[in-house]
Amino acid sequence: MKIHRFIIPSVEFGPRILITDREITHQIARVLNLTAGESVILSNGTGRSAQGTIKSISSDEIVVSAELACMDAAAAQRTVMLYVSILKRDNFELVVQKAAELGVHTLVPIISERTVKTGLNVGRLKVIAREASELSGQSMLMNILEPLQLAEAITTEGAPCRFFLNAGASISLFEQLSKSKGTIALAVGPEGGWTKSETQEARAAGWTETSLALTTLRGETAAIAGAYLATQT
Repeated sequence: MKIHRFIIPSVEFGPRILITDREITHQIARVLNLTAGESVILSNGTGRSAQGTIKSISSDEIVVSAELACMDAAAAQRTVMLYVSILKRDNFELVVQKAAELGVHTLVPIISERTVKTGLNVGRLKVIAREASELSGQSMLMNILEPLQLAEAITTEGAPCRFFLNAGASISLFEQLSKSKGTIALAVGPEGGWTKSETQEARAAGWTETSLALTTLRGETAAIAGAYLATQT
């Protein structure tokens, strides 16, 4: 039987765990209709989790008798920072969902010259990411930053390997990832692609221009495929 997982950043681990977050209590009690005696897994969003048994339940608070909390093994093979030019709402939400499922550490929405949409509901995106992480059995919560201009985004530090996806580039992303170690930063452009000046700017900032496929991919396809390769290779 499936044991439901819930990521609660504010959770305090111990023999008795009290859940008062209204969104979580509503989901457990009203949406999933869980009852006393059923098992759940509670995570804090940073890799620590504990399995326990619901002792009492209401729409206001839930009491869980839990086992000793422990650190989970990371799902992703490496730490990945995914920089994605903002796409249309449904497409961008799909990218957020799949990136969270794959174990991307940080997602950064970026505004490029050809970005059509610039407004984002970051709060909604965080909910989508949390639910995706829970459903995929992870205890890590993907970070989602506020949108950045491309010029600011490409100056990121802490990622020794930085790849700038560009259709037609002669260097293969797959080949580069297979020999890369440490944190990976991956930038994916808008539907219209990067401009020449943006590509030159990224190169000057130390990013390696790479290709993902022989065909031209939609923005959301490139972001999801790139995230898969980066986290699993």
